[in-house]
Amino acid sequence: QIEYYILERDEGPNLVGQAGQFVTIYDGRAKSFNVTKLTPATQYKFRVRAVNKIGQSKPSEIGSYLTQKSAPIPPDPPSVAKVTESSAHLVWTRRSGDNEFTLQMDSGDQGQGFQTVYNGSMVEHTVTGLRSETSYRFKLRAHNEMGAGQYSHIVDCTTRQANMEK
Repeated sequence: QIEYYILERDEGPNLVGQAGQFVTIYDGRAKSFNVTKLTPATQYKFRVRAVNKIGQSKPSEIGSYLTQKSAPIPPDPPSVAKVTESSAHLVWTRRSGDNEFTLQMDSGDQGQGFQTVYNGSMVEHTVTGLRSETSYRFKLRAHNEMGAGQYSHIVDCTTRQANMEK
């Protein structure tokens, strides 16, 4: 009769370069165990041993699993490259794995909250039709094949005063 199980994970080569450095990550009676703190897009190898009053069994065949990629972490906030009385030109950086971006703007006084002003793969966008001497807030998020990440920190921008010369 089995008394408990031992779950082992391969920690990779040791200092001498030998493969198969299995370490115990669980021992107990449960027949399932949730392994946490795994890295996205990483291969892991596991094996199981059963223990009874006579001793430990030989290890099971090795099970190999690949964790999924994850949605991107928040990007750096966009930078305001140029501001006029009616537009704001914003730029940002594409990181490895970023496929597309969503840029949102909040005009504050209109009470609508953040609204999407750009969706696409470019790393810049000019928002037009803005009011002069008005504060706007912008935030950015990146998308990859696993979905949309969280938004960046918010960037504030105030449009210039309208030119009164005629």
